Amino acid sequence: MPPDELNSLRQYFLERPSVAIPTPNSLPGNFLAYVERTIDWDEFWRRRTAPPIARAGEGAANASAQALSEASLSLAVYEPVPKQKLDGRISVDVLGGPAEHVSLSEGRSLGSGSRNWVIILAGITLAVLATIANTLIWVFHMGEWIPYAAHGGEWIFSALMLIVVAWARFNSPPTNRSGTTFALFYFGVVSYSALLMSFWLFVIIALWQSSISFDKAALWLGGAANPAAQEEMNLYVPLVAAFVIVVAANLPWLRRVDNAAREVCMNLAAIPREADRLAFELAQTADFQPKSELRARVTKIVTESIGPQALNFEPDGTVEAGLTRAVGLYSLFVGPNSQGMKLEFANARTRAAYARIIQLNKTTVAQVDARYEELMQAAEAYFRTPHPPRELKEALKRSIIEVSQLTCSLIAGYVLYCNVTANARHQQLSNMGLL
Repeated sequence: MPPDELNSLRQYFLERPSVAIPTPNSLPGNFLAYVERTIDWDEFWRRRTAPPIARAGEGAANASAQALSEASLSLAVYEPVPKQKLDGRISVDVLGGPAEHVSLSEGRSLGSGSRNWVIILAGITLAVLATIANTLIWVFHMGEWIPYAAHGGEWIFSALMLIVVAWARFNSPPTNRSGTTFALFYFGVVSYSALLMSFWLFVIIALWQSSISFDKAALWLGGAANPAAQEEMNLYVPLVAAFVIVVAANLPWLRRVDNAAREVCMNLAAIPREADRLAFELAQTADFQPKSELRARVTKIVTESIGPQALNFEPDGTVEAGLTRAVGLYSLFVGPNSQGMKLEFANARTRAAYARIIQLNKTTVAQVDARYEELMQAAEAYFRTPHPPRELKEALKRSIIEVSQLTCSLIAGYVLYCNVTANARHQQLSNMGLL
């Protein structure tokens, strides 16, 4: 979630003396529905990203008032949430409301939306593959096509080429893999590959029918058909059809169709919703308990740069706790790359994954480094002022939110990228001190 929307929710629910019931389909209204479990995370995300539609009869004043109310909401990352461990899960009090159980070990949304998407995806994929199988059976069942089935090399090579093309297109940009879980990503790849295969079979049939039509036209014009030439051409129809699909994707209108199909499969694979969901949980509800070496490093940074009064490892909701947590998250994940700190949580296998995530997210890493410098400057100004004004406190809060949210987005991408199962992701987060 962008920091401005988090700020909006915090101001609406936490900083007002009294909170009115939010307008339906507004950002606070949708968030309240999500907390009350009337909608799941996927539906909340869809409503948040859907373009607003003005209803007939509503004036410009109403639209401006709604936009102003949504722009005034806010939720601070540093705010604490009472929590306790219950059977490996986290009990959190979302925005001071009823306790809700959230499991960071499960690579799915808090509701049942992701599970439903997996079922829908399985049905769609099986239906497409069944259609392809039935088409192949129908094609090869006809006696005149049986001789061509013996030339399987063209079919195998063409199918493999399309699978490689589908993988390259679906994983563009390369950060797509770190935007969702292993299972959902490969479900998306299979779905996109099935769509390409369906179009491939359609082109094959069209080419076969065209060759028959050309022979009929030659006979009609008084010429003679050449069965040997037609048979030779039909043998290479699968390969020609595959090349047609690859080359035709460069045409503008076909590129738009291909992009739309790829976008549908990416949405089904929850890219990047799954990474955003995990980043939101890590930034908002996860209990961060740094290991002893990291705790000592954070203590040294805070006390030497700002002062001992700014250090607080207890999640008690104070600015000191928020600052210490943000510095700890930065030192855990971004510090080893930017400031040469020790990388504590990675082993020989996951170091390559860490380097790749940093390489693929250079822009985000640069933003975190810049926000971290602003955080330290804001913290120094706040804690070294005898009676800091409200403006200094608000500036420090904003810096805490931005550093925490951006760092957790990188951590979420790393955990999703290098762990296949939900248990492995949970173990990785536990090793990093995010329980």
